[in-house]
Amino acid sequence: MWNRESVLEKLESHPHFSLLKNEFDGKFACGYEIDGISVLIFNCTDGVCDVWFGNMLTTNANIGSAQQFARIATEILNKK
Repeated sequence: MWNRESVLEKLESHPHFSLLKNEFDGKFACGYEIDGISVLIFNCTDGVCDVWFGNMLTTNANIGSAQQFARIATEILNKK
């Protein structure tokens, strides 16, 4: 399962992660593949991040893991 350290490590593994807070109005996203689920983290108005899930119909997808990752990721990003 995900914890703060493992989520932060995964977030920082995206080559453009450092740009996530520099863009605005949901015009930029970092995408992550989490246990068979595509998780896109968008920056939104006022620097509050939002999440979009894709590929949820694949047979090996773990929706609970992707939701946990997204919850922790948005907590981390919204506090920065």
